[in-house]
Amino acid sequence: MIKIIANIISRGTERSGSGGYMAITEQVDNFRYILPIAHNIEQVDHLPPQRLRVSRDLDLAQIAVCRFRLISALFLKNHTLDIHSKILIIGYGCVGYACHEELKSRGFEKISVLTRHKKLLKINYVDSKVLNKNNFDTIIDTTGNSDAINQVITNMQPRQTLVLLGTPRQSPNIDLLQVHRLNLTIIGAHELNGYSDAYRQQAFDEVVTNVYNNKIKYNDVVEEINQHIEDIEANKKIYTVIRK
Repeated sequence: MIKIIANIISRGTERSGSGGYMAITEQVDNFRYILPIAHNIEQVDHLPPQRLRVSRDLDLAQIAVCRFRLISALFLKNHTLDIHSKILIIGYGCVGYACHEELKSRGFEKISVLTRHKKLLKINYVDSKVLNKNNFDTIIDTTGNSDAINQVITNMQPRQTLVLLGTPRQSPNIDLLQVHRLNLTIIGAHELNGYSDAYRQQAFDEVVTNVYNNKIKYNDVVEEINQHIEDIEANKKIYTVIRK
């Protein structure tokens, strides 16, 4: 039997009522794995499909952030963004932070963040007023909040791109005539569908290697994000990015 030692929490997924899908195993033949199984499972008798192999010796915080970075990594491998483009990330929880990290690792510098977690870490924080008339090339939503997405779509400028990186909750109002006339691009960026297991593993290996080679540590970052989320959502049952 293979023991599960921790679970990575995807907050949007938890809100939608799912039992989770990211469990970290003990070492199996010198590797840990991330498995797409529910949180309440303590052990498994085999490694299921869509698993991810952690090819380097990383700690739990590093594994968790790599898993969230994979979402952005797959999007960026399949959609070309100008390295000089101005990017706005909406949300700075786990997915938003990991997106910021992945963009920085690829050389993007013009990154702004719109978040309720004001002054969280050292980021270029912007006010929600920027959505009313913005000059960003690409807007990446990591919250899945339909109100935020609606506000973005309503105020998009010609030839802008909206990336749905977070799991949308409810259905935002999308005016297809506006999309057509303003030459807008709206991209879905789910990481589990449309990719082979081998391709997903290759993208994950690239993220893991980047973290390992650059000796990037995430323990303090993960705790700080957790604390801000707990402060704002104190009535939620699940608080942590990593739950042992």
